[in-house]
Amino acid sequence: MIDLLYKLLPMVFLLTLSQAMYLKFDEKYKFTDIINSKIKVQQKWKQFFCIFFLMISLLFIAAIGIYVIEIPTIVYSMLCGVLTGTSIGISNKIKIKNNL
Repeated sequence: MIDLLYKLLPMVFLLTLSQAMYLKFDEKYKFTDIINSKIKVQQKWKQFFCIFFLMISLLFIAAIGIYVIEIPTIVYSMLCGVLTGTSIGISNKIKIKNNL
């Protein structure tokens, strides 16, 4: 049980940290507006494509970690936390912009 906590703690910490950092950077640089304009699909599908891109990225990193180089479990969980936090931040901002 403690081992699971030690593995999940860095991921959860970096997930919250990356969400907070993304929201700060998005206020200044408007990344969501740029991403929103680059995705050429219907407005209702843009959130799905952000999460879909997250899943494809995680599968790609996992495949590299298995077949090409040895990625430690802690590094993979940290990358998952950063990518998930950023993707959730983007999806939420797109949802807020769609509802307005």
